[in-house]
Amino acid sequence: LSDLLAEYGEQDVDWRKQQQQQQEQQNEVSCSSNSKQTASTKQNNKNDDNGMLAPFGKAPIHLEIMSFGYKYNAPKNSKGFSYAHPLPPIDIRDLTRAPGHVSKFNGLSYLVKRSLLNPSKASSSNDDDNDGGEDSGNTPTQSPMRQRTNAIADEIIKVLVEAIDEGEHSAINPLTMTISVGSEYGRHRAVVLVEHLAVVLRARLRRNDGKSFTDSSGSCSSSNNGIVKQPVSVGTRHRDVEAHHKDEEAFGEDLKRQERAAEKAKRREAIELNGWGDGSGW
Repeated sequence: LSDLLAEYGEQDVDWRKQQQQQQEQQNEVSCSSNSKQTASTKQNNKNDDNGMLAPFGKAPIHLEIMSFGYKYNAPKNSKGFSYAHPLPPIDIRDLTRAPGHVSKFNGLSYLVKRSLLNPSKASSSNDDDNDGGEDSGNTPTQSPMRQRTNAIADEIIKVLVEAIDEGEHSAINPLTMTISVGSEYGRHRAVVLVEHLAVVLRARLRRNDGKSFTDSSGSCSSSNNGIVKQPVSVGTRHRDVEAHHKDEEAFGEDLKRQERAAEKAKRREAIELNGWGDGSGW
């Protein structure tokens, strides 16, 4: 018995109080953690409630973004005089064309999207391109297509707000708004920009804080586009991406010839330089 008592030690009469104190401390820590999670959940729910993105067919306002090729004429009824067609056709033919080595694919291809949205990464094997959400702003590191997309998104949000606030479009007065974006053949640049514009607008409608891409401040100001007050769905359509293109420029054959000619010129220049360096010249 003495050996057993030596093994277990002396009796602690305050062991119940110590257990209660430990239990209270654990409860306090648990309550504090739960309160933080609740506050975070409320903030997320508040942001979700503020969003105005809705599925197609369940929103009173549907925004359709359409790509087309100027080679096959601009869409009819796209003069920009009504809320159904608030903007004239957006011409992006000044943007750089898709490189020749990917021009056989259309703008729905990942290779074409990467070459136009992230031209600095297109030649590398890095696949961490960001096309799944909203751009942070018009920074010098952004490609021209991303910058143009942000500017067009700001204009579209403005006309959406105007159609809802001034045009009084809602569930009892639904609206289908069409925005047309055109390149030369409607096969590469317009398709890529329209697809990326839809991604940006959906993210923008989820956030719905009235902040434009060019506004770096956290608060809303008079230069912001405003808040969209009705649910909006966003869809895309590509009118000429599968057209029967007969011109070789639609498939980048002229760019391929230029690339081959440039490569031959480089090789010829390298041979000449090596010839002079070896003393085999004059």
